[in-house]
Amino acid sequence: MRIMKLFVLAIFVISMASMSDAALPKKGNVVVIVYGNHQVSSSTIDLVENTIINRLLGNGYKVVDREIQRRIRREKALELAMNDDVEAIKRLGSQYGYSTLLTVQIGDIRYWRDNYGFVESTASLMTKAMATSNGVIIYSDSVSISKVDHREVDASQLAVEAASLLANKMM
Repeated sequence: MRIMKLFVLAIFVISMASMSDAALPKKGNVVVIVYGNHQVSSSTIDLVENTIINRLLGNGYKVVDREIQRRIRREKALELAMNDDVEAIKRLGSQYGYSTLLTVQIGDIRYWRDNYGFVESTASLMTKAMATSNGVIIYSDSVSISKVDHREVDASQLAVEAASLLANKMM
């Protein structure tokens, strides 16, 4: 399983080289907040978050360090900001010194076994970037992708990683 994750991650990083960076401003710092519902494991959240952060860093973006990110996650105002509260977006950006809040929500992971014994998994990802100077949403998109595998867990993991790949390509 670990080798599969590393392989998919390597493909993800290589394929991201053609991504256009025009949607997110390079001026200032970006904070990345990835979350999901109770079905989404913390290891899946970490994997999606790490791949997005590494891609941003690889494209010359400045990303807020993990300690500040952890403090932001504990803020009650983050939930308001994630629900497009302009004042919360501006206040958090000012308080923690970042200019773009990038949220990524991992949606439900659904899977089912077909008549041939294969498992088809579907995962969705919703991405939104907000400027902290004025609280405006500067990017928003969602993707959903399906993958087929012979095992349930592997198929779900592949679907999440493929969805994060597509979402990053659209940023």
